[in-house]
Amino acid sequence: MKISQAQKIKNQRRIIESAVKVFLRHGYKNATIKEIAKESKVSEPSVYNYFPNKESLVFGYFELELMNTIETLNSQSLFLKLNFCEKIQSFIEAQLESLEKTRPFVEESFKFIFVTSSIHSSIEVMQQKKILTTFMKEHMVKSQKSGDFPTSA
Repeated sequence: MKISQAQKIKNQRRIIESAVKVFLRHGYKNATIKEIAKESKVSEPSVYNYFPNKESLVFGYFELELMNTIETLNSQSLFLKLNFCEKIQSFIEAQLESLEKTRPFVEESFKFIFVTSSIHSSIEVMQQKKILTTFMKEHMVKSQKSGDFPTSA
């Protein structure tokens, strides 16, 4: 049975949210895909279908939080009226506030994934850089057009 793109996104979110709960309960190192599947009420193969390993679940979480922050900010008319510097400040504040909810998980993730691993050039990191760069470029161009951000002569 083929599932819709909307259902796939819903499944991914549920798996990521469940993974965070399991990581918080057992720690990243001791958490298993089996426990994550049970928590998210899907089969192990389904988890692996979306995320090939625990690292990709962690990156999925950070990408999800990044996308949620961007969607939230872009939907706020007040945010869209800010100048470029204010938008950057608002973005940073909103992203930090978003990550604060799961601070123990974020701290452990950074320790196991970003500090002790050589994964800095992974596809997942590149994808998040692309999302962030697109967001920044979009708002920089808008700010240049409105005169808030100087263009190079």
